[in-house]
Amino acid sequence: MKYSNEIKTAFQNSIPVMMGYLVLGFAFGLLMASFEYEWYWTGLMSIFIYAGALQFAAVGFFSAKLGFLDIALASFFINIRQSFYGLSLLKKFARVGWMKPYLVFALTDETYAVMTSMKLDEKLSPRHYYLFLSALNQSYWVIGSLFGALFGLAVEFDTRGVAFSLTALFVVLTMEQYKNKK
Repeated sequence: MKYSNEIKTAFQNSIPVMMGYLVLGFAFGLLMASFEYEWYWTGLMSIFIYAGALQFAAVGFFSAKLGFLDIALASFFINIRQSFYGLSLLKKFARVGWMKPYLVFALTDETYAVMTSMKLDEKLSPRHYYLFLSALNQSYWVIGSLFGALFGLAVEFDTRGVAFSLTALFVVLTMEQYKNKK
């Protein structure tokens, strides 16, 4: 396979994110199920919105029946941080071609942390590594959220405190980033 080294490296570097996203996605799926949303809405949100903190908040927005303007404004403020750290990736994304829209869409705090803390082997194609890393991370979130939604529909589960799991992942990643970039 042409890009097998990029896939292998992306997978190895994404393992900590996988561990967090499977659990956090599962928690999101449980939360969606607890509000009696159909399982496929969880999958669609995870594919097309893919913004963990915003997805957790959106469940509350929808259940409170907030208006479009309220949701748009809250979404803007929840995700504005990505535009600031995304600026530091302009150089890395300068030569990614057709992949750029997806890489921008799939940029999460965790993906950013991996992209900026791992030194790439010069033999690897950075643009393909970024693509595979981003796609793997999103797939972990989608898989976790779908399993959580299906589990939540099958089993009665108290979801109080579930939303805190996202905060816990941010803390762990911040500590790792600090250790690697003193």
